[in-house]
Amino acid sequence: MIELLHSIDVSIFRLLNDKLSNPFFDAVMPFITNPRNFSIVGVLLWVSLIICGGRKGRIGAWILILLVVVTDNLSSYVIKPALGRRRPYAVLEGVHLHKSGAWMTTDEPLTEEKISYSLPSNHAANVFAAAFFLWYLFRKNWRWGFIVVVRYTSTTVTDQRSPTI
Repeated sequence: MIELLHSIDVSIFRLLNDKLSNPFFDAVMPFITNPRNFSIVGVLLWVSLIICGGRKGRIGAWILILLVVVTDNLSSYVIKPALGRRRPYAVLEGVHLHKSGAWMTTDEPLTEEKISYSLPSNHAANVFAAAFFLWYLFRKNWRWGFIVVVRYTSTTVTDQRSPTI
């Protein structure tokens, strides 16, 4: 059963990484997945909570910081080591990825100086926790849902942010 799941997982990864790779995504994805660029969106969201969210938004903004810190640490130091799932470029050959400012396709799995685990994705866990919290906080106000969806959709394969295999 595990072999079947692994085979399906690798097939989905190959579909996304090989078949759906294209020059447009190669140009756009490094920009939208750069931590500096999507951090700007997070900061703008946080500031908008302070300015436009009323008392609930101001309290929620501070809770959101605590929530992301807790989620990030739980994901990084507890869940990832427990699952031990290596990044795709460390276990598969022929992975198309953005590394050191350029796109490359690996001939063989890349060796890592420090083992880096891919599951769960920290930024996906953080964004999910933030999105759920914001939904709970503002569930009667639909515009926050749009902001969260836009924020969540900024994921792709790079040397920092890889989908799992």
